[in-house]
Amino acid sequence: MFTAVPSTLLTFYCTLLDMIVRRFLEDLAVGEVNATPETAVSDLDIIEFARRYDPQDMHTGASEGLIASGWHTAALVMRLLVDSHPLGSTPLLGLGVEDLRWPTPVRPGDVIKAETEVLSIVR
Repeated sequence: MFTAVPSTLLTFYCTLLDMIVRRFLEDLAVGEVNATPETAVSDLDIIEFARRYDPQDMHTGASEGLIASGWHTAALVMRLLVDSHPLGSTPLLGLGVEDLRWPTPVRPGDVIKAETEVLSIVR
């Protein structure tokens, strides 16, 4: 007898399986896209991070126009990437930041997410 599995349970098991399976270079394909969940940035998050790691006035609330430290934004994106398990249980090692830019400030209430795409594969 076949019993239907609720879609939320099925999604949970698929996510769990993705986390367990290790993915390597040969498992990737050009054009493959990974989108992370979203996270909201609060004023308290911005100030707490800034006080500990980047205590400049625009990040601590000491000046008008509170904005998140770029390093805070980078750390949040890294967390989103890790939590999305794009390589299953294989750790995200050797990610480069050669072209890291912050063209738009992140402000309290902003919601951020990340999307990665495999542009090329070099063996």
